[in-house]
Amino acid sequence: MIDEVINLFDDGIKPYIEELLKGRIGVGAHAVEVCNVDTGVASFGTESAMRGDRFQLLVPYAGDRLVWNVIFDATNPEYPPDFGFDDSFLADPDVGVLEEAVPSLANWDGRDPKALLRVVGELLSLYRKFQISLLDDGDSERLNFEYSSLVYQTDVEETDVEVLVASRQSARTRQTNQSVHFLIRLNVDFSGLPPLNKTENAGESSAYLLVVFHPPQWSRILPQLILSPAVETALGNSSFSLPQFPQRDCLMDYVPIIKKQLKDKIEVVITSFEKREQFISILIFKLSGALLEYDFHSFTQASFLLMKKDFFFVLHVTLPQTFPNGGPVYLLQSVYHASHGKPFKLELEGCPYSPRWKVPEIVDRAISFIWDEVDKFQKVSVQSCSSI
Repeated sequence: MIDEVINLFDDGIKPYIEELLKGRIGVGAHAVEVCNVDTGVASFGTESAMRGDRFQLLVPYAGDRLVWNVIFDATNPEYPPDFGFDDSFLADPDVGVLEEAVPSLANWDGRDPKALLRVVGELLSLYRKFQISLLDDGDSERLNFEYSSLVYQTDVEETDVEVLVASRQSARTRQTNQSVHFLIRLNVDFSGLPPLNKTENAGESSAYLLVVFHPPQWSRILPQLILSPAVETALGNSSFSLPQFPQRDCLMDYVPIIKKQLKDKIEVVITSFEKREQFISILIFKLSGALLEYDFHSFTQASFLLMKKDFFFVLHVTLPQTFPNGGPVYLLQSVYHASHGKPFKLELEGCPYSPRWKVPEIVDRAISFIWDEVDKFQKVSVQSCSSI
């Protein structure tokens, strides 16, 4: 799909577009999208008609998307592009401000394929400052306090926050009945999370809090936690219930609560993974030579071929993601008997267990219990099933 878009452009512009679509910008480190590719070159055939040099750029920002127009000159593709914005942003740009805030445009290097990506990143940073300046509006006193107290009285940096007060409209027509978005990057340490299956391409680990303020008086507040696929997968795709935003609280109070909840959840996942790995490792050691297979990514399952008094059977062990808060499940499978065309299996019940026990004790008690149950399992399998 990306290649199809790139091929719509003039050869001299393609390198800029390719790097732009591969890059990540903004607080959310999102990829931008390109659409409505057009050309300003006179058409003298199908080849020249495909020399795209202008397009619309969709830029993810604060839980929304900005629509910017970008215009190159296909006859001089090394020249810097012009930009058009759909609100009052840079409606009357100051040359000095542009030179300072968007140096990659003021000092455009047409030989650098990443030149356009740099410009868009710098423009987005300038746009963020523009949106924050709109908080000085008299109608946004509450929101101005929300922003300033968040970035100056907590560990949240200015560069971790995107604010969207007005988009797709001019400052003259800006209405106070629209919602206002705060996208906040939660700087949480994800390095200890369990490694993902190498076949999964979940990308980077990140978390963001999107808080939308609605009128009247910005009293209706809707928070949403946004986890990257890597974090969501590592947390077991479990739902993370956000507490309601208290009416009398502010972002400076609410954001630390969410960060702590996320950190606590991560700690639980890390601890559970370590306990599962320890359990499976000890079990493999205790049942030396009997291992058939085990899950070496998440340590939630293992199978063993065992024998007691010349009776062979398979032991399947399953650990829940919540282990040790949730106990193991032990399933015995006969290698001799079948029920309805499938190997006969029986889940063992009553195995002594407490989440307060240390893992070696859990394993020892389980093995002792399972060994005592084998004779019963053999009798049941003979009585209930036919031979394989």
